[in-house]
Amino acid sequence: FGEREVVMGFLFEKLEVYQLASQVAQEVREMMKSEVRGSADLKDQLRRAAASIPLNIAEGAGKFHRAEKKRFYLIARGSCLECVAALELCCGASVIDRVQRAEMRRKLERVSMMLTRLIQSCDRERKEATR
Repeated sequence: FGEREVVMGFLFEKLEVYQLASQVAQEVREMMKSEVRGSADLKDQLRRAAASIPLNIAEGAGKFHRAEKKRFYLIARGSCLECVAALELCCGASVIDRVQRAEMRRKLERVSMMLTRLIQSCDRERKEATR
């Protein structure tokens, strides 16, 4: 390779839903750096759920069979919904404020809608393949 750097990419990195989910996970990590006592378990749960979204999108995108892809996209969507619930709890515990909660909810709603479309596309492809 010498001095030239070889840059290779993965297809999942080009997915808009993966990019947004990765951004959400990073923002959650930053938000959870607050020093509110007694909420470490809740903050950790939100961090892990947020990280699960892009991780499952990447794994699903790498699967060849539609049923496997769909399963990982469903898990990612479940983690997205878990994040919404955890945000509510964090707001109630004063870990985050209402503005942070609202901004993150909007992003998670968008991720959820994008994942729903991916899941539906797996179903459509399966129906078309059986015709």
